[in-house]
Amino acid sequence: MPNDNLLSVTPIDGRYESQTKSLANYFSEFALIKTRVEVEIEWLLRSLLSYNRLDLYLKFDESLTKQQLKILKKWIKRRLKNEPLQYITQSCSFYGRNFFVNSDVLIPRPETERLIDIALEKAKKIEFPKIFDVGTGSGCISITLALEIPDSQVYGSDISKKAIKIANNLVRGKGRMLVRKSGTEPKIRIMCESENKILLKKCINIVKKSIN
Repeated sequence: MPNDNLLSVTPIDGRYESQTKSLANYFSEFALIKTRVEVEIEWLLRSLLSYNRLDLYLKFDESLTKQQLKILKKWIKRRLKNEPLQYITQSCSFYGRNFFVNSDVLIPRPETERLIDIALEKAKKIEFPKIFDVGTGSGCISITLALEIPDSQVYGSDISKKAIKIANNLVRGKGRMLVRKSGTEPKIRIMCESENKILLKKCINIVKKSIN
């Protein structure tokens, strides 16, 4: 049975490289594949230090602070309970950008990026497209489309007030990310479904007509 106190007794010399290996050994006691464990430890360290992969290995001989080690141990314990890495680090990559996520929203799946590709292709044929994202969640689809499609107007809607808050925080707080390559700010609004029932009904009718 794995030792619950292992993190407090495992010798760690303070270097990122050694920490990765030591923590990987800790995970391996739970019958996890070592290569996968090292990838996950690397993910946690990169998030903790705000490093990219190259930074992490270029600065492998630097030490973590006591506070950073404390946070890392907490994250590992949460991961051992099968909590997704994205919820632990509150970050998820989608279409080349990082988005805030927590348990109040779903983690966007990699295949969802295909939906963005399809929308971009369709939008080429439409002047000043209006896009309605039903069940926007974290807002990753709405925000991505608003950034990627010139002159688009995007509406994101969700029944969850917690999800709306997260998406709106992303819209308001991402700064430079919410500027198109042309330098103009995207037009995007995130709202609860009850805020604009007429717009929602119009969207549903359009979808029904396209299906029929």
